[in-house]
Order: sequence, then structure tokens, then C-alpha cells
Amino acid sequence: MHYGYVSATVWHNPTLTVSKPFMLPLFWLVTYSLYGKAKATLNGILVSISLATVIIFAKPSYSLVLLPATVLIALFRVIQRQKISWTSLSLGFILPSVIMLTVQFIMVYDSPETSGSIIFSPFAFVNMRLESQSFAALSALVASIAFPGTVYLLYFHATKADLHLNLAWLSLLIGLGQYYLLLETGARAADGNWVWGAHAAMFVLYVATVTFLLRHYSARGLWANGLRDGRIQEWLTLTLFTLSVVYGMLQIGYPLP
Repeated sequence: MHYGYVSATVWHNPTLTVSKPFMLPLFWLVTYSLYGKAKATLNGILVSISLATVIIFAKPSYSLVLLPATVLIALFRVIQRQKISWTSLSLGFILPSVIMLTVQFIMVYDSPETSGSIIFSPFAFVNMRLESQSFAALSALVASIAFPGTVYLLYFHATKADLHLNLAWLSLLIGLGQYYLLLETGARAADGNWVWGAHAAMFVLYVATVTFLLRHYSARGLWANGLRDGRIQEWLTLTLFTLSVVYGMLQIGYPLP
């Protein structure tokens, strides 16, 4: 993060880049299961396990935000007495993710060759990296969520019931919580490994937001009319999206630290 900006287009972290193509299909499979529409087939479960495995062993950051977000939304849907495809969700994602993350945790933190642990230390890494630039960090954070946040608020009547967006947003909030509240001790303290969950979640959130807008624009027939019938909401979201794309292109020459 550069002064707190959470980017959806980080490219200079190889393990995050490798795992990105697998994040979206896993995200959609999980959402499909939460909607109660997934059939518990052996092939479907194996595909989900394979995607989760690749992500966790390439870089577990996204699984560390998607897993708790999925469990929370599943519990909420249980309370609301809504249908969930429990077999595909638990066997295809939750259970194998818990097992693999536990194994990875033991391998990393319980090894005699490895020192350090994970501690609850609010804003420790922020202060370490950004020092006294707290206002700049907060401003950059607001700027990073401007596009998806504006879309969610402007179309709240539709977005509040969109499970894709809600899961993506909750994953991002958990990622931000990890970044601001957790810290590794020992030699990894300055690495900022808890940062990457927020970056990964932001990438998925941007894709989910753009997908929502495409459905909305298609429903209103705006593509056929060349956006001539677009309201201020459409123009505002397009402007914010364009600014995000421009910023992402600038990162190619000036990557975030």
C-alpha cells in the first residue's frame, strides 16, 4: 500500500499475480453455493478444492479474507432461513481451506528454523511504514474505495441484496482489519504480509462491481443508446472507474511499494 491506497491492480508481487486468475472462479463458486444453487457433484467439489489449493499455496492472503467472510455470510443466511448448498460449500471450500491453512500455519510458525508469530497490534504496521502520514493514508484509503463504494451507495436498493457484492465487500473489510490490526513478529515484522489480503479482495471487489454495472446498464439499454439516456449516477460511476483505470496504468511505470 502506498500511503494507504488499496490497489486492485498490484502486479509487482509474483505470488499474488499467480493466484489472481484462480480467485475469481473460486469466488463465483463460493457465491453460487451461498445462493443455494450449486449441485454437490464430485467434479464441482474437486474443482473448488483445486482452486482453493492453488491460491493457498501460491499466496494464502485471499483465502484468509474469503474464508471468514464466507462463514459469516453463511451464518447470516442460516439465521434468515435462506437456502445454502452446504455440501459443496463445506467440502469444496470451507473444510479443505481450514485444513490447508492450519497445515501451512504449523509449517511456517512451528518450525525450529522459523521464528516469529502473529500478534494483535493495532496500527503497528501502518505506523512502521507510514510514520506520521496518517492523514495521507486515510485519504488514500478513501480514494481506493471511491469507485466500488459509490456504486454500492448509488444503487443501494439493488446492491444490498447482491450476494456477490456483499461477499466481496465483507472480504475487503476483513482484509483491511488484518492490515490495520495484525502484525507478524520476528524477521517478518517489516514484510507487511497482512497487506495482501486487502489488495486481493479489492481486485475481486472491482470485478464484482463492474459485473454489477454491466448487468445494470444492459437492463436499462444504455449500451444501445450510447449512454445518451444515462443519469448522473451512470456518468459518475464511469468517471470514477476511468480514474481507477488510469491509476492502475500508472502503476505499470511506478509500482506501489
